[in-house]
Amino acid sequence: MKILIADDHAIVRSGLIQLLREEYPFAIIEEAGDAEELVNKAMQKKWDK
Repeated sequence: MKILIADDHAIVRSGLIQLLREEYPFAIIEEAGDAEELVNKAMQKKWDK
């Protein structure tokens, strides 16, 4: 499973990633801190819906 987390608050991203890692320990989780980074990462890989 590949998950992309996007939020402009690092603490929110960190918390979400921690929760997701507990439920899905083998998931590939990446994060984006702004819209430009989100678009770039979203277009580079195929993400699960």
